[in-house]
Amino acid sequence: MAPKELLVETERAAGERSLLESHMALITMGKQLKELEKSFTTDADHLESLKKKQASLQEQVDRLKEREKHLQDAKFLTLALPFAKFDKIKEALEEARQRKEHVEILKRDCDEKLQPVSEIVENLKNASKLAREDSKTAQVTYGTELTKVEKIITEISKSEDREQSHARQVKDAKKAVIDAEAKVTNMAQQRTKIGVDIERLRNDLERNKLLNGNGAVADAARSPEVLAINDELAQLSQQSKDLYTEVEGLNFQKAPILEEIQLCQREVQKLHDELKGLANVNIQKMRALEHFSKPAFEGVRILRANNHGLALEKEILEPICMGITPVSPDYAAPLETVIGYNKLISFVAQTEHDYQLFRDYLYKQKIRINILCVQHIRNDFQPTVSLDEVRGLGFDGVLIEYVKGDPILMSALMQYTPVHEAPIHLRDNPNFNFKKVDVVGGKIRNYIVGPISYNVKSGYGSISAKSEAMRPAQILKLSVDTERESQLRRNIQEWETRGSNLRKDKDSLDAKQDILKARDSQLRAQRTELMAKKRDIMNRKAKFEKAQAEYETATIKLDSLKVELERCNAKVVQLAAQKHKYALDRADMNLQLVALQVRTGKAFDAVIKSGLRKVQIDAEYADAIQVENTAKEKNAEINTSYDKIKAEFDKARRVAREMKDELKESTEKMSIEDKREVYKMKEGKTVEDIEILLAQTIARADLLNSNDGNVMAIYEKRKIEIAEFEKKHARNEENVAQNKAAIEEIRADWEPKVQTLVDKISEKFSKSLQTKKEDNFAEWSVEILVKFRDNEKLQVLDNHRQSGGERSVTTITYLMALQKMSKAPFRVVDEINQGMDPRNERAIHKQMVHVACQEGGSQYFLITPKLLPDLEYHKRMKVLTIYNGDHQPEKFDIDGFIAKKKQRTV
Repeated sequence: MAPKELLVETERAAGERSLLESHMALITMGKQLKELEKSFTTDADHLESLKKKQASLQEQVDRLKEREKHLQDAKFLTLALPFAKFDKIKEALEEARQRKEHVEILKRDCDEKLQPVSEIVENLKNASKLAREDSKTAQVTYGTELTKVEKIITEISKSEDREQSHARQVKDAKKAVIDAEAKVTNMAQQRTKIGVDIERLRNDLERNKLLNGNGAVADAARSPEVLAINDELAQLSQQSKDLYTEVEGLNFQKAPILEEIQLCQREVQKLHDELKGLANVNIQKMRALEHFSKPAFEGVRILRANNHGLALEKEILEPICMGITPVSPDYAAPLETVIGYNKLISFVAQTEHDYQLFRDYLYKQKIRINILCVQHIRNDFQPTVSLDEVRGLGFDGVLIEYVKGDPILMSALMQYTPVHEAPIHLRDNPNFNFKKVDVVGGKIRNYIVGPISYNVKSGYGSISAKSEAMRPAQILKLSVDTERESQLRRNIQEWETRGSNLRKDKDSLDAKQDILKARDSQLRAQRTELMAKKRDIMNRKAKFEKAQAEYETATIKLDSLKVELERCNAKVVQLAAQKHKYALDRADMNLQLVALQVRTGKAFDAVIKSGLRKVQIDAEYADAIQVENTAKEKNAEINTSYDKIKAEFDKARRVAREMKDELKESTEKMSIEDKREVYKMKEGKTVEDIEILLAQTIARADLLNSNDGNVMAIYEKRKIEIAEFEKKHARNEENVAQNKAAIEEIRADWEPKVQTLVDKISEKFSKSLQTKKEDNFAEWSVEILVKFRDNEKLQVLDNHRQSGGERSVTTITYLMALQKMSKAPFRVVDEINQGMDPRNERAIHKQMVHVACQEGGSQYFLITPKLLPDLEYHKRMKVLTIYNGDHQPEKFDIDGFIAKKKQRTV
């Protein structure tokens, strides 16, 4: 029976009649309240939706109103624009009239001033003609005299040019003398230097015995110094060859070492690649470990980082779950169940010293973990129970056979867990013979059949088995081949050690090669130095012969330069005599020039005077003509301007009259209010201002344009709908409040009574009932809390946690607790003992006998197909055996059967 039904039936059986009626009323009113609240919420949502839609329409309505305002303004601006244009035309007409009057005044003044200027121009024209004739006569006389002056000046200039050319020749001749003297001095110095070099080279050749008695230079290749250098070069070459041979020998030794190093690198990379594949599963295990035990996870991180600084005697292994692997995922859950959570996350130390050291270190880090100490490492991991006997009982084998891992961890499993003595039958088998296992007794204390684990306990001459459904595997389902992982790590260490040793050998050979290369560099430097010295000795003969040839050439050049110096000195003397003659000729021509310049000056004065008069008269005549032309141009310009301004004035007057007529016609059609708005719009604005404002107003109206013409109608209709819904919403709110008040009134009377009833039953039922309260009264229930094992906590009774027999025990116990609170003439219990184990069946039968046989109690009928032997009976009990039915034998001596049973009992 479900907890909700149990509450109803309890009220019906043990409570007052009004209790159940109140409960039913609360359920009904609760449903009505939910419907009211649902309707209230729906209406509220709908009202909120309407308001949101209305709010969105409000913006459109405001936009439409604003658009109408802009269109109205645009209308008045359009009407005001012609008036503004008319005002502008009137202003233009007035300006044209003023310009016309001004030009008329200028035209009269110009005509009055033009006549006197024309008379002055004619008089100046005649005077200019006479002045030109006088000036021409003076210029002819002046030209004749000036020609004579120019001729003598030309002669003087030619004389000066000759003198200047002669002076340059003198200067060049003196410079040539100086240059020749410098060249003679320089060449003499060069010849002296070459002589010094020759003497130095001769001494050097004599010292090296390369100069014969007749002054000839011997072959330098046969000199003792060159021969000594050749010997040294030969020795250095031989030493270089020896070094090269040693280097090649070292390279020959390095070749197999390099091949071995490459082999080690390839093998290590291959092993690392395989280890990465295993590491992926290891990472998953680490994540699972972090989820189940944060301290254990932190401990693993500390071990792997190896930064704890502890002086450990041996390796401390990570938790057992990280280093063992079931042979198949099917065995993961059984292994986790038998090993236990605490052991799975336990670290393993190999010495007592390491155990204490690591535990204290983690304690200081505030990390609490389990550590096991295994000092005896096994080599054999066989079950401690007979496999033949285990298989004879129907098991597949023992758990230790289905797990593998590091020998240290496997030893810890055998020392601290029962995996080596726990049989397993992996598949669920309803026909499994548990009686055989019971017969074995204390030999098997833990075993697994299908999804259930069993723990056998014995005491006081009896044996009991506790069954428990296994939980799904959490960590061991992530399998890592730990043996392979360990083997890979050992192989990597071996190859890396081998590679390290080979690299040390290679580094030793490289060091030797570096020493040999340094020695070779020294030999090369010595050889280069000797070769340079040899080249210098071999070049001495050529240098000596070259120096002798240069000395002879310098002597010849020095003699030639001395001859050139004598020629330059003679030329300087000749040029000095010619310079004196040129000076006398130039003095005579200067006297002639002075006389001609006096006569030319007088002629020039006459030219200047006549020219000045002519220039003065011509200037006055030109000024008069210019004044006359300016006056004529000004008069013509004024006449043209007058004609143009008069035409503009006539046009403006005509346009103003036409515009005035149009405005008069437009004004007659406008109302007084429209005229007032138009004048208001026009006031203080120019035509351009009105045009800009009109364009802006039309643009704003276009931006606020809406294609939906029904917006206003929809807005008003929805406004009425919102008002109606607000009234309805208020009524619903009032109904909900009234319904809640009615429910609270009934609940205040009903709930204490129900709680009192449940508390009384709970007191009879070992205080193991609890009332489950919900806002929905149909969900109120009575939950029965039970436990059937000492180490279990109280749990709610349901068909998932407890077996059928356990539920039967609870049901009959609850009914017996109700007995004194409910009145019934008799009670019928049908096959209540079916599904119970023998211990519970005996206990329930004893309790029923005690309750049913009390004075004043109801009559009990217990119907069952079979009973256990040696049950407790009461003198007020009657046992009725039904011996008819479809399956009874045709001949059955019931009396004889009873007599035989009585005899056996006695």
